[in-house]
Amino acid sequence: MKKYRFAFLLFTLLCNTTSYAQEFYLKAGIGYSFPMPGQKVDQNGNVLNGTLTQLGSGVSAYQLKSASFSAGLQNSFSAGLQLSKNIAVELATNINTAAVTYTETLNGLTNSNGVVYNYQGTRQAKNTTLILPSMVLQTAKAKWNAYMRMGLTLPVLSGIKLNETYIYQTGIANQYSWNIRNYFSAGFASAAGVKIRVSKKVELWSEASMIYLNLSRKIRVLESAVVDGQNVPVGQLTGVTTYHYHINGTSDLSGNQQALPQPYSSLGINAGISYDLKAEHRKKKK
Repeated sequence: MKKYRFAFLLFTLLCNTTSYAQEFYLKAGIGYSFPMPGQKVDQNGNVLNGTLTQLGSGVSAYQLKSASFSAGLQNSFSAGLQLSKNIAVELATNINTAAVTYTETLNGLTNSNGVVYNYQGTRQAKNTTLILPSMVLQTAKAKWNAYMRMGLTLPVLSGIKLNETYIYQTGIANQYSWNIRNYFSAGFASAAGVKIRVSKKVELWSEASMIYLNLSRKIRVLESAVVDGQNVPVGQLTGVTTYHYHINGTSDLSGNQQALPQPYSSLGINAGISYDLKAEHRKKKK
């Protein structure tokens, strides 16, 4: 019964578009996104943000925090079409202009030769850019309106910079810088907010938003290395310098590994301005 009621409501709203002077509008905004709670380790238990210390005899101490590679300062730009008083469609571009840097610290590790070392890895998203096509449902009051936005999250840029440092008890520190690229995958986006009309063409808006998105690694390429304090060309290094990640396949010692999802889900607070491209935006056709 609820499905029929929703379908009838949506049909009624769509019917109103035939008597409404459809218009385009532009939006720009700024905001900040926070990691979704619970995103602390990957599926293999590897730390994304925090410290893990091996104390011996199988005992570990850890302090973990949430992480998301879409968190940080956001700039958004949107174009929309108002289909009726209550319905609009939008196409937004969301750019992470100041991504959060996450640090993974592992202490008291032992390599295959029995040498004890500490590890530190820093990860930062590189200008994560998301395209958000969505439908907007809103009230139809004159001065202010509440609205809800729902749609897809389509990643355009989603690379990650990984810097690794291995510090040995001998005092030697080796550093490696990697570039990570991800597989494409669609996610979900939603928001709820309020907009206030300040003139015939201008509205101010503020919203709380959510992005649900996980992206798996596709390839990890070594860009630079410092070994024993000396810069070493990547081509002169022994061992694997390019890792390929497969959603279905096998893992081996030649650089083929399982593709694990990385968290891009986040909660955000945003505000900005909207500009109608038509002044007589609420006039109906006679």
